[in-house]
Amino acid sequence: MSIMYALIPAVLWGAMGIVNGWAGGRVANQILGGALGSLVFSIVVGVYALFEGPTWPVVFSMAGLTYVLSGIAWAAGTSFQLAAFKKMGVSQASGLNTAGQIAVNALVGAAVFGEWQGAHQWTIGLLAIVSVIIGVFLISGKPSHLNKDGVRLTIISVFAYMIYFMIPKTVALLHLVHVDTGTLHNTMALSLPIAIGQTIGALIFGIFIFNGGNFKLPLLTKETAKNGLAGIMWGTGEVMIRLAVLNPAVGQAKASTLSQMGIIVSTLGAILILKERKTKTQIIGIAIGALFVMLGGILVTLAG
Repeated sequence: MSIMYALIPAVLWGAMGIVNGWAGGRVANQILGGALGSLVFSIVVGVYALFEGPTWPVVFSMAGLTYVLSGIAWAAGTSFQLAAFKKMGVSQASGLNTAGQIAVNALVGAAVFGEWQGAHQWTIGLLAIVSVIIGVFLISGKPSHLNKDGVRLTIISVFAYMIYFMIPKTVALLHLVHVDTGTLHNTMALSLPIAIGQTIGALIFGIFIFNGGNFKLPLLTKETAKNGLAGIMWGTGEVMIRLAVLNPAVGQAKASTLSQMGIIVSTLGAILILKERKTKTQIIGIAIGALFVMLGGILVTLAG
């Protein structure tokens, strides 16, 4: 059951790029819409968690503050990823972002947080990472065909997402947080400070970086509202991934790798729904790449 916590975000987050492409709008509209959708979701689940247990002390604690910072890091990662979508297309940008997140987050989880112990786990874990990365590059296409600006945006996005994953895990391991952040109700409640951080970050990146500081360009538009659906999808996946990362049976290395299985969803959706054009050779590469990704997902479950 604990593995499902990491697989549900894979489906939801994999479909987010498709929703963003369907909803349209500028990067500022997309990131703000996603943040506001996540905020609405977090308020709903937060109120539910409050009725189920005394969760407000958790929200207004050091844990809540660190999750606000985590939300700001998410806004940075998502903003730059959305900008990369504009440069490279959803299927290619998602592929590179997936490869980067798997390599960075899994290795940080294994090396820094000690989630892989012994030669056996490291061997299987590294094989899983290599398998997924091979699959991702087969899905994304030749590096020579990549947009350089899109690659730079993706690199920034990957490291921002790494910070987003690391902050709660780090403060928990350092015992800076003296509440149980791994229970369902507390995790649901903590989605609120994350969403507050996302909204703050969305305003910062949406207005000052991807809107050129121009307050006259409209932000609250129809496209912003439609992108709110992506935020609700993200919020649902967020609750699941936090439970997975904080669960000793899963951890950051396994959770972050499994959650990136969504590359299959995003790539197929980009082709079938957003009508991104692919040659016969590219389609064959995508099919083979998907098999490598699934193999990596199976291997990473064995690493623990």
